[in-house]
Amino acid sequence: MIVLDLDDFDALVQRVSRDAADAMLRDLGGLLHSQVRKEDLACRCGTHRFAIILPQGSLAAARERAESLRDLIRRLEVKEPGQPAVEITASISVAAYPDHSRTIDELLRVAAEALSHARAAGGDCVLEGLRT
Repeated sequence: MIVLDLDDFDALVQRVSRDAADAMLRDLGGLLHSQVRKEDLACRCGTHRFAIILPQGSLAAARERAESLRDLIRRLEVKEPGQPAVEITASISVAAYPDHSRTIDELLRVAAEALSHARAAGGDCVLEGLRT
């Protein structure tokens, strides 16, 4: 699984209109949808948090996909008429069964902890969960 959280989203919303931020979230959702296989599931699971479930995917493939998504997200911009574009970055975590956990609850916890560490490290990075 891949979990991503947009960096400094609250500050972004203060710099641009809510409509511009909402448009960017829709663009991000479209981007994620375009990058998943038909057997994958991409969903929004919070204000600015998204998850991608990759059944039958390997940890290495998930890590590679997460890095690719990080690069693609950096190309997204929040655009408002008459204002300079605002760049977007994301903190991303990767966790896999059975590499990091034996249960779905454990997997979600490991992914959330890795995401927290990615944000604490300054964001715009991909971190793998710690093995349990």
